[in-house]
Amino acid sequence: NSPAIGYCKKLKNTGVMNKWIFATFLTCLFTVVCSESRQNPAVCTIGGIDLVFVLDVSGSIGAANFQMIREFAEQISGLLDIGLRRSLVGVILFGSGANVHFPVTQHTSDATLLPAINPNLPYSGGGTNTADALNLLRIAGQAGGDLKLRPGVSHIAIVVTDGASNSFALTMQGANSLHASGIYDQVYAVGVSGANINELNAIASSTSLVFFTSNFDNAAVTALQESVTQRLCNMVAGDPHF
Repeated sequence: NSPAIGYCKKLKNTGVMNKWIFATFLTCLFTVVCSESRQNPAVCTIGGIDLVFVLDVSGSIGAANFQMIREFAEQISGLLDIGLRRSLVGVILFGSGANVHFPVTQHTSDATLLPAINPNLPYSGGGTNTADALNLLRIAGQAGGDLKLRPGVSHIAIVVTDGASNSFALTMQGANSLHASGIYDQVYAVGVSGANINELNAIASSTSLVFFTSNFDNAAVTALQESVTQRLCNMVAGDPHF
């Protein structure tokens, strides 16, 4: 069996992430469906999702940390089979306000998507208006909205932020409205350094989808990527859209 198949079995049976196997598995992780039978070894079937990154570009992030965020988003996106009939990625950026930087339909190949993320996502500084970002994620994710999400595929959002929002109350309202809309199958919350754990718990679909690191360096980016991709793999394995 190939290392990828071995990893697929290991992930399904134990949930343990092996870094060597992970390194050989970049083209298959994230949208993997793991299956086993006596006649056939475990195989990886790549399905399609619409993934939206919601990235904090506030002043407290700093240029160096935002470069790490670019790399995190690029690495996660690189695990997907990008295409109109496969997976697509969109980006929302938020600081003092929030905007759809590009919808999921804008980049339909790795060749344009990955450089659009790294090095070309702009860093602007400003406040941390998480409530605006969550409201935009909901409104732009509706049918006909600016994110141009597709029907019939899973909708996933990954929110990355490094600090407490400008308004805890409005962030709670935005998170509640987002979840009540039912637009997204899963929302992940990735907190860096001074992120408010109560806000992260509210933003995520469940506390099991909250990830936190106090030191956003290369090792932390790798660890976050592994944790997020493992959860996504487990989610996709039972997803009726595939």
